[in-house]
Amino acid sequence: MRDLYYLGHFLVAEAAGRLPGERLRGAFIDFLARAAYGLSRAKRARIEHHIERAFGATLNPAQRKDIALACFREFWQEMADWVPKSGDRALAAQTPIRGLEHLQRALAAGNGAILWESNGFGRRVRGKQALHAHGVQLYQTHGATHLGVIDATPEPGSWLRSRLLRGTYERRERAFVAEIVEIPLSATVSSGRVYLRHLRRNRALCMAGDGQIARKHYPVRLLGRTVWLAPGAVKLARVSGAPLLPMFWVPEGEGAPALEIDPPIVPDTLTDTDDAIVECLQTFADALERRVRRWPRAYRNWHLLGDGEPPPAARAVPGEDFT
Repeated sequence: MRDLYYLGHFLVAEAAGRLPGERLRGAFIDFLARAAYGLSRAKRARIEHHIERAFGATLNPAQRKDIALACFREFWQEMADWVPKSGDRALAAQTPIRGLEHLQRALAAGNGAILWESNGFGRRVRGKQALHAHGVQLYQTHGATHLGVIDATPEPGSWLRSRLLRGTYERRERAFVAEIVEIPLSATVSSGRVYLRHLRRNRALCMAGDGQIARKHYPVRLLGRTVWLAPGAVKLARVSGAPLLPMFWVPEGEGAPALEIDPPIVPDTLTDTDDAIVECLQTFADALERRVRRWPRAYRNWHLLGDGEPPPAARAVPGEDFT
């Protein structure tokens, strides 16, 4: 039944993405967002609660509602972005990349680079299409149960999920990434070596900075809350020497929409402590928070901010092992 639920989302997004014309697609996505906002009462309440915690009295109820509705809209927009469209290549080629020199310098140094993206902010698909259009070969990491934007539960599921849905998403993503590297739900030394091998071949490895696949999570402050993040990218950077480059697709502003790549974060290789890991994770969280506070409507994961507790055991599945 859960996989039928995922399939329903996929088919609706497929219909939205294949509508002719940007205005018609946008109108249908607006309809989906309003329907989801009206039906998803518990999710809507969590979103508005977390928005209020983040912004306090600076927003009135109408503004909080507007951001909450945009959260639903961004979900459906990102779902529709996975559907291939004839104008994708032209749009990607026109998207400016601010900070591309940071990636170029990292690759020139020869240790590879870790592009540190957010699972919930901006248009991830469009950002990576822009990098591909600018000649960057990307190696994308995904959890073993990855289904585009859908927050899938950590089990294999039926053939609908593992073959039809996941197979479709992976086939489409390979149009703009060189390879998809799986993050397994069970930690192995060999899985960590796969990531290292890509970096030692001086490749750009794309990983989520706000991911949850890990044996141990670390607390950072984000939007007025304590959230718990996986440390895999930081540990991988320490072992490989590759810098961490926070990367975000932003919707508005000068030269926007645009992809922004921040200056490198280089973990301290001499200090192997939890504090050193948290410092790197907090730098990513701060970079994400700056964007969310400027463009709160572009953040899809308000409902996942949590209440300061570590992820439950069902989500705290084993992750990367770089030993």
